[in-house]
Amino acid sequence: MCSLPILPPRILERKCNSSVAQYSSHAPLQLHFERKAFDAMQTKTNTPTVSIEIFSPSSSDETLSLLKQYLTKHLFLLAESLPPAVSLVVDLGVLDGKRSPDERAQWYRKYQQENIFIYPLCMDRSKVIFGPLYHPLSGGPCPLCLEQAWITARKSELLEWDDVQQRLVFGRYSALTPFALEAVLAMLLAVCPADVLKRAQPQVSQLDLETLSAETYGFIPGASCPLCSVSKLDTRETAMLCLSSRPKKALSEYHLKAVSEYSFPETALVNPISGLLGTESYSNYTHTIDTCIYGRTVADDLRGARHITFANHGTSYQLRTAFLEGLERLAWARPTCQKTTVFDSYQNVQAEAVHPAEMGLYQPEIYHNSSIYTPFKEDLIIPWVWGYSFRKAGPILVPKSLAYVYRDNFPFVVSDTSSGCATGGAPEEAILFGLMELIERDGFLLSWYTKTAPRRVDLEHCNDRALQHMLDRYDRIGYDIHILDTRFDMQFPSVAAIAVLRDTHLTRPEDDPERIRPMFGVGGGASFSPEKAILSALAEVGFWVHNTRVDHHMHEILAMIQDYGKVRMVSDHALLYSVPETASKAAFLYQNPTLCPFDECYAEWLTNRPQSLDLRDDLLYCVKLILDKGMDVIAVDLTSPEQEHMGLKTFKVIVPGLLPIEFSGKRVRVHDLPRLKTAPRAAGYLSKDFDLANFNSDPHPFA
Repeated sequence: MCSLPILPPRILERKCNSSVAQYSSHAPLQLHFERKAFDAMQTKTNTPTVSIEIFSPSSSDETLSLLKQYLTKHLFLLAESLPPAVSLVVDLGVLDGKRSPDERAQWYRKYQQENIFIYPLCMDRSKVIFGPLYHPLSGGPCPLCLEQAWITARKSELLEWDDVQQRLVFGRYSALTPFALEAVLAMLLAVCPADVLKRAQPQVSQLDLETLSAETYGFIPGASCPLCSVSKLDTRETAMLCLSSRPKKALSEYHLKAVSEYSFPETALVNPISGLLGTESYSNYTHTIDTCIYGRTVADDLRGARHITFANHGTSYQLRTAFLEGLERLAWARPTCQKTTVFDSYQNVQAEAVHPAEMGLYQPEIYHNSSIYTPFKEDLIIPWVWGYSFRKAGPILVPKSLAYVYRDNFPFVVSDTSSGCATGGAPEEAILFGLMELIERDGFLLSWYTKTAPRRVDLEHCNDRALQHMLDRYDRIGYDIHILDTRFDMQFPSVAAIAVLRDTHLTRPEDDPERIRPMFGVGGGASFSPEKAILSALAEVGFWVHNTRVDHHMHEILAMIQDYGKVRMVSDHALLYSVPETASKAAFLYQNPTLCPFDECYAEWLTNRPQSLDLRDDLLYCVKLILDKGMDVIAVDLTSPEQEHMGLKTFKVIVPGLLPIEFSGKRVRVHDLPRLKTAPRAAGYLSKDFDLANFNSDPHPFA
């Protein structure tokens, strides 16, 4: 972000000779002569030309007219700053989300000529937004990209704006005083010519008319813009994968790059005008367990606008790690990378498609009582997307609703969460981390739904200092920690960390007597390194128990206890078990009397795991574990154009047969999956297959 104090520039003092006088009806003689010279210049073909256009009427016509009148008198100043033969159109308007994108796109297309540039200048209540510069012949970013980004950051606010009474709440646009008008002109002269000359990283600037302060941010073009975005077709050819050798920095290092090595346009990702990941990020420096940086943006889902949260939590403050998670979730929530091409029934595509039942369907009563979901039939027409099947070593079709969140007019058989989505510096890294997340969730859900108490891991003699430090922080704030070995029939390390408040009187900390802390929390982790899996799980549950104030949610918690149908959001699952009445229902998880020392627990794994400096070898080893169980690993490329420019890859990994996680009180997709019955027996927890009559129908506590 670049902050600029707005003062009357010398160019205005020299050529306009006092802005207030210029704005009066008696313009100085000097301006009259320079205006005549400017009009003469406009007739020459090699001279820059500038015009101001207002695309459509708005509720702020008077404000726009005043601004246009003032700027028109001073266009010669802008023209003098432009390269020869450039034609600049200042697109003057209001950011309100009410102008038709299709009509505007048609209007902009008439300017598709070599030397024509469009520069948006938009009112946003008491602020004026400048940019991004748009060259119609070269493509985006365009003014529609700006408006889309602005709307996304303000969706909940714009819904309230639909009520005319809310205008009184938000206020009307500030009066454009003579000094404010001069500030707008000064800002325009400062940023617009520079954008035309450089045409490098797109940017937007904001002038606050109340404080006359200015800020400039990077801008990322909208990948779903109806005017300037170009979507590739989703085809079997684009789904093909050719894995490459990826050298690692160390045997136990599974990220190809340190987070600091990625080149992120940070001000373009988070800023109050058009941040791709929202308007703000927050750092919690008072956290007693881990280091928290988090933010949120907005995307559409089945029910309308929803918040997409992202965070970094671990042992160091890393805003870039939070950015990676935000970009990953955005790729899943806003499908913009490829245009869907297959709309058909399973019976017509079954030769190259995975059967939806293999990935789990809802129970009949869910479909019967739902206005969103449609029971699966083989002749039901639904959208499909192409992924890569490691079992087939080729393309395969999967239902689109299992790869993305999306909204259209086709039936929904099931929907999925972001589990299995991961971002990395290469496909191999992203697919590996997506697969590890699915293994982690599968292990915990097997424990929960079968009411299996996994063996516990004794960390007393674990030598990892970061891990011991985090355990000490939990102990100091009154939480007991149980590390559960959630492996069933696969040796890959997956764990759950359970945090239980030691004494109920500690629910109200001395420094904040009104605060009630969660009684129970759970986090998960999976990794080639058992220490890293445990650290990840501890950081995840630590984020929850520190940040959550149960006293702020007691009404919702009591309602959910009475009716599991009210458990609808991710956080609801953890909130439900944050009070003693329900925490006791999850206590079975840590009741296994077996306490296995860390070294003994993972001795076999540490001996057998890959000892390779090639990440591709690690991925293929992990994939083989799944294939050996008779399942498949499917990778769907979700990489958005924005991520491509940052050197990132995002994949959604799907493993038909692993237990999928759902965030709903009653909606689950596990009853008909064979693994639910066989895995507890294979792990030695049961002497025979699991009986569905013993299925744990309580919502899981995972968030």
